[in-house]
Amino acid sequence: MPQLERQMQQEQKNNPWRNPFLFLMWGFLLTTIHVNIEQLQYFLLMIGGLCLFTGLQKLKNENSYFRSAWFLSIVCLVQILISNSIIATPLYSKFHQSFLRFITEVGIQLTIYYLIQQGVDLLYQKTNGIKTKYLFFKASILSLVISLFSWFFGDDVLFFLVIFTL
Repeated sequence: MPQLERQMQQEQKNNPWRNPFLFLMWGFLLTTIHVNIEQLQYFLLMIGGLCLFTGLQKLKNENSYFRSAWFLSIVCLVQILISNSIIATPLYSKFHQSFLRFITEVGIQLTIYYLIQQGVDLLYQKTNGIKTKYLFFKASILSLVISLFSWFFGDDVLFFLVIFTL
């Protein structure tokens, strides 16, 4: 057991970007997939926004793309807070399926994906590493497809679709 802990500590020293990218992965997952179980969907969305912010907070000093994505994660958090605040008002019925809300959420998320991809490419150029072959671009396409399914068919259908594909 101690040998495993030493190996994990050594891996952490060799790859300082592991934890920030884990936060980003969880953030994108929780902000993309909406689970309609009581009030859990609102908490998960907020936790996802906080994970995005935390991951980008740790990466913002690497290059300007991560810094811009970090700023957009703050905008994303504010948008989530406003969205969750509107839920408690009568405006929710008009706001819930609003096209402007949909475009804003998807636009912010796709822009963050793009900025992270550019930041990762620049990071790999700086360290002479292997490129990610547009990993974040593929993830943004998947996120867009999931968001479109959610928009057209409702969140409940999306939940069963995700469970079925797993």
